[in-house]
Amino acid sequence: MDVALLILAPSLALTLLSLVILIRLAPMMGLMDSPGGRKHHARHTPVVGGLAISIGLLPLLVLFPAYSISVLCWFAASILLLFVGLADDIWDITPLQKFLGQVISGLFLLPAGLVLSDLGYLLGPDLLQLAWLGAPLTLFAVATAINGMNMLDGIDGLLGLVAAVPLAIMFWLAWRSGLAFETALAGCLLLGLIAFLMFNFRFPWVHHASVFLGDAGSTMVGFNTAWLAIALAVKDVIPPVLALYLLALPLLDLVGVMLRRRLRGVSAATPGRDHLHHILLDAGFSVPLTALLLAALALLFAGGGLLGWQLGMHERWLFLIFMMALLGYVLFSRSVQRVVLALRLLMSRFKHNMTV
Repeated sequence: MDVALLILAPSLALTLLSLVILIRLAPMMGLMDSPGGRKHHARHTPVVGGLAISIGLLPLLVLFPAYSISVLCWFAASILLLFVGLADDIWDITPLQKFLGQVISGLFLLPAGLVLSDLGYLLGPDLLQLAWLGAPLTLFAVATAINGMNMLDGIDGLLGLVAAVPLAIMFWLAWRSGLAFETALAGCLLLGLIAFLMFNFRFPWVHHASVFLGDAGSTMVGFNTAWLAIALAVKDVIPPVLALYLLALPLLDLVGVMLRRRLRGVSAATPGRDHLHHILLDAGFSVPLTALLLAALALLFAGGGLLGWQLGMHERWLFLIFMMALLGYVLFSRSVQRVVLALRLLMSRFKHNMTV
């Protein structure tokens, strides 16, 4: 297990070096995100963050050669999704083409043995077996994680911070359970996101991001997070219901947006300002504060689910609590927006009175 940790430093160094080089090469590669339309950034920005983080994962192939069927499947799926994401970043491919890439990548989990065979003890004392539904549900879980992460990637620093939460927890769980590949993958990806945030987060002395993840990045992060969550569930490290808490924020955002748009009679793919980060931005919060608040919310969900499980809470109750939170967000998200705005105004008035 200690050998798996040795790979983390080279992976971090390789990601940082790749970021520095690729940011300079991005204009020649056609990997630039231009302002205009639905995009509110003011500068032409390289979209090479995902490519750099992917390069930082290459040391995994040194420690875990690709002749292992599971590592070979992971590598093949990752390469496929990377090219699909890069194609979208350069040429804007269709949603159907992206979805097909996601489904094909998900198929690689099947020969790797990462198929959900049950959903744990959601309904009582017996396992909720999936039988033939295991494979389609696994593919659905992968596509949901990818699209949830992709839709959450709307402002500087947000996806990097939010994704770091489940990755840090899964790194600890995998390390504690003696799973070398999962430990190394989660650790390398976590450090890669930290390196990326050094160039993407809006620190007080930085007014704009130097690089974006791009579709290749959000897709890669979503896929690997799903791979790790399914691997930990299949190997009995965590109950499947805990994965809902680890990925709570992308799931809440994805399901909430899709349902509200369907209720309005518009396509789920229709752009709109109804994401979680839009609610906070419209209430007057800054971009970095919004990213930090939502990362804190992701930590609250993931930490709460983990604590409940560790304290012996029944999986049925964990599932019911999560579904109530999901339903509450879908039904009352606009009310939440008004509450957030009211709190913001109260804070402003309090600060004003304190300075008078």
